[in-house]
Amino acid sequence: DQLAEAHGALAHALLHEWKLDESNREFQTALALNPSNVSTWFAYAEYLVSVGQADQGIAQMKKALTIDPLSPEINSFLAWDYYVKRDFPTCISTSQRAMQMFPDFWLPHMTAGMCYSAAGQQSDSIRELSQALSMNPDATFCQAGIAIALAKLGRRAEALHALDQLQAMKSHTYVSPSYVSLVYMALGNRDAAYAWLDKSYDERAEYLLWLKLDPVYDGERADPRFQAMVRRVGI
Repeated sequence: DQLAEAHGALAHALLHEWKLDESNREFQTALALNPSNVSTWFAYAEYLVSVGQADQGIAQMKKALTIDPLSPEINSFLAWDYYVKRDFPTCISTSQRAMQMFPDFWLPHMTAGMCYSAAGQQSDSIRELSQALSMNPDATFCQAGIAIALAKLGRRAEALHALDQLQAMKSHTYVSPSYVSLVYMALGNRDAAYAWLDKSYDERAEYLLWLKLDPVYDGERADPRFQAMVRRVGI
C-alpha cells in the first residue's frame, strides 16, 4: 500500500471506468507517495481536464515536463489540453514545437489536425492528420479525423470512403465506436451517430470522458440524447 506506481495505475484505470471520485483519491495517494513520478502527473492532468479543470491540467502537464522535458508524449498531449480549452492558436503552436523536437513522432500532427479542424481549417486538418497516419498507420483517431474534416468540407462521398477505411482497420487493430459516432455526427446522420454512441458507452470508450468539453460535440449539446449520455457517463 506504499507503492506509488500501483496507486497511480489504479487511479488511471478508475478514470477510464468513469469512477472519478475514487480516481482522484488514488491520484492524491500516488502523488503524496512519490511526487516525482512523471507518469502519475501525466495521468492526473488527464483526470483534471476530464472534470473541466483545463488550466489545472495544463499546470500539471507543465510540472511533468519539468521532470521529463524531453518526453514526446507529454510535449504532444500538452497541446491536446489547449485544444480542450479551445485555445487553438496555442494548441497549434505547441504542436508545432513538438514536431520540431520530435520530427518522426506522429502525435503532434494529430493534435495539430484536431485544432485546425475545430478552428474551421479543414484542409490543414486533413494535411496534418494524413501526416500522422503515414507515421502510424494504426492511428484510428487520425483516420476518423480525416473523415470528419472531409464531411465538414461537404465532400460526402470521400468522407464515407474514409469511414469505410476506418471500419476496415478493425481487421488488425481496435477501432473505438466513439470515433465512428463522431464521423456520423459530422455527416449529419444523427441516428447512426447515437447508435454508435450507445456502443461507445457499452465499451467504456475513452473518448466519452470529453463529452462536455470537446469542441467536436458542440453541434450535439442541445440534443436530449446527448444530454442523457453525459448523465450516464457521470462527468
